[in-house]
Amino acid sequence: MSRKDLLYHVLTVEEEDVVRYMCTKCDKLFAKMESCLFHLKNKHFRGPFACPLCDDTLVNKTYKAQHLALKHGKEELETEQGTVLVDCRNAFRCGICEKTFSLECSLRSHLRFHKRKQCQHCGLTLDTVPEMTNHLHEVHGEAIPTCGVCGYKSRKKNDVVSHQRKVHMKEKTVKCEVCDEKFFNRPQMLNHMVKHNPEKKFECEFCHKKYPRLNTLNEHRKIHKGIKNKVCQICGERFVQKASLNYHMAKRHPDVKY
Repeated sequence: MSRKDLLYHVLTVEEEDVVRYMCTKCDKLFAKMESCLFHLKNKHFRGPFACPLCDDTLVNKTYKAQHLALKHGKEELETEQGTVLVDCRNAFRCGICEKTFSLECSLRSHLRFHKRKQCQHCGLTLDTVPEMTNHLHEVHGEAIPTCGVCGYKSRKKNDVVSHQRKVHMKEKTVKCEVCDEKFFNRPQMLNHMVKHNPEKKFECEFCHKKYPRLNTLNEHRKIHKGIKNKVCQICGERFVQKASLNYHMAKRHPDVKY
């Protein structure tokens, strides 16, 4: 598969002024575009190990097991009648927060996240990675790459450079050939191109409604799963979508500014 074809499976995600690159096949995030492309090429578009539930092919058995667990919530079980698919058993438990995982490699990845929040000098554990970054700088004197304009900090120099180019320099050098709108990078432009050619390739597994963007589908899935993380700060009522919360505020608390 060509680089151009692979780019159609990359979605740009912005988190606190930092750009990440999401694989639309499994929702995994990467700090670098090349890492995401390498992942796509080696995990989803090559290899003799075919997924029995979709068209993906994987490079080895480990990737296949990871794919089945993360994308389909299934694992393969060897029986006397042959290989069967069963629901993941979540057999691997984190000893720090008690969260369970279906794959050992997923648990190892999760544990690395805990490690990022534990100080390597004094052992102190903090709630977030940014808090740990500040702790390392203020208590132990570690030099933290910092934006000279607004003070944005990151342990990765490339994150600070990307932040400066995007937020302060407003550097947009990639232009849409259809409407001439400019973007910070090519992945953002490709994400924008969905507006001009809205192919609805992301399908809801519950109602089979299709969407052109993965993040839109993920928001829609919350309706089926009952995930209500939009909370009214006045009465505590919870909603799935921001639009529902806005309607609630306008009808129930019209005098409150929000």
